[in-house]
Amino acid sequence: MGRSRTKTGALLVCVALVSGSCALKQATAGTRCPTVGQLAQDGTYLLKCNTKRRWERGITIAQGVTLLRALASKPTTTITPPPPVPGPAPMPAALSIASGPAHACAVMADRTVTCWGGTGYGQLGQGDAGPIQTVVDFYRDRPGLVAGLVDAASVTVGAGVSCAVLMSASVSCWGADLGTGFGGGAGSANDRAHGIPGLVGVKQVSIGEGHACALFIAGTMKCWGSNSQGELGTGDNLSSPTPVAVAGLSGVTSISAGWHSTCAVLADQTVNCWGINYNSMLGTGSTAGSSNNPAAVIGVAGARDVAVTDGSVCALLVSGAIACWGQNSEGQLGQNGTTSYAVTSPVLVANVDNADSLSGSGNRYCARRADGGIWCWGDLAEPARRAPAPIGLASVSSLSPACAVDTSARAWCWGGNGHGELGNGTRWQQGANWVPQQVLFS
Repeated sequence: MGRSRTKTGALLVCVALVSGSCALKQATAGTRCPTVGQLAQDGTYLLKCNTKRRWERGITIAQGVTLLRALASKPTTTITPPPPVPGPAPMPAALSIASGPAHACAVMADRTVTCWGGTGYGQLGQGDAGPIQTVVDFYRDRPGLVAGLVDAASVTVGAGVSCAVLMSASVSCWGADLGTGFGGGAGSANDRAHGIPGLVGVKQVSIGEGHACALFIAGTMKCWGSNSQGELGTGDNLSSPTPVAVAGLSGVTSISAGWHSTCAVLADQTVNCWGINYNSMLGTGSTAGSSNNPAAVIGVAGARDVAVTDGSVCALLVSGAIACWGQNSEGQLGQNGTTSYAVTSPVLVANVDNADSLSGSGNRYCARRADGGIWCWGDLAEPARRAPAPIGLASVSSLSPACAVDTSARAWCWGGNGHGELGNGTRWQQGANWVPQQVLFS
């Protein structure tokens, strides 16, 4: 027996089809009924118990059967709601970042590396560079994965070169030759990451102008590449395509390679520098052309980190202050333009006395203060900043000269954008841009 329900006017019809008749109890219209809304039949009509407790006629049984058959033959329409509109995909998380003269790279949460900006030397590691002498104005304005790197611990960049320290404490590099022989030798580019022989147990790598250095967990360091100004620190001027030990240094805690020069912080919190002495950037009190052996910087004590740029050096002190020396033509010493072109003795940077991180490149520096804010100075953009000033980022976890990662794992870059260095899909020769722009990884 099947049962269906429908509604006709105010009368609820319940019809059970058994041999064409209605299987409801018999009743007589007008007589009393027990329950309001109860249904019955008198053989011809369907009855309903009304509010006066009297049986009341509705439609005929034949009409009810016809109505039910019509409803049963009508196709059922199913309305499917539209699928929900997906929101934007979450931005991939960045762990750390490094920026250089014309490109930048970041280590992502999955330990891959992405790079963007100028790629004339293959420094983006994406397999798209040709011979150096034929590449003109190659760039990528959005991050792309470095081929084959899946276990990066940190990344560093320099002029046309990028390197990563891997989780295994070994080193992979890509980009300009640096005299290592990988990438096809002089006059060619290496656009794929390759391991550097002899670098095992490494904790830090720094890239200068034509050379690079590695700091070992044991506190020693090696350098390779050009040595025309003694920047390898080997006591001579012989360039080396393979890493060679820096003479006489042990207990090294931090290193930085810059324009044909290198500096290291030692365990006793002093700083040693070697290489070219352009504008007295070695800090030894001498104006001699270069030094091929490490020598102590005069007047710096209590150092915890160091940054070498194109003609100046700054040291981060354990007190949170920053001391700088060398060239000051673009305000890179942070003295509000009150000092001479070259400064032979360290001077304290204005407005920064509680920094916990320091980074430099070109003729600019940035420091993270203890409150997580970023202050920068030098020629990162026009007009040059003669004294440090904030750039509008707070709660930063990783800092480089023109990029940072905040504590929400978002990456930001600022400054010039002639090669897509901002990583946000734009490219223009940006002038006054001290406003951070979010890097678009997706």
